[in-house]
Amino acid sequence: MKRIKNLRKLLRLWLISIIVAVALQDVPQSVEPLPQSRGNFLPGTLIASIVNYILGFGAALTVLFIIIGAILYIVSGGDEKSVGRAQRIILNSIIGLVIIIISFVIVRFVQTNTPVIIPPGR
Repeated sequence: MKRIKNLRKLLRLWLISIIVAVALQDVPQSVEPLPQSRGNFLPGTLIASIVNYILGFGAALTVLFIIIGAILYIVSGGDEKSVGRAQRIILNSIIGLVIIIISFVIVRFVQTNTPVIIPPGR
């Protein structure tokens, strides 16, 4: 009975990770090229682009840790210490992924709602 409950938890976590992976699949395609002003990059868009790439890398890393935690959970063989370790890895990865998604939304909001000021002489 306990094994069935653990299997259900694992399947839920796997489904959540699949949903998140599918949701994040479109993110790299939505990154727009950096606008140029007379051959120079605008600093604000360059910084926003760098932050977006860092957040994308972090999201990929947390999904990898969710997968590692799930593998550890499967391989644990019912050992309470190993199961607890795997659950902590999965839980912390999901928390990290939620933080990254919220950060991405905040960066996207600031990026779209902040006016671009081009200094004189450009």
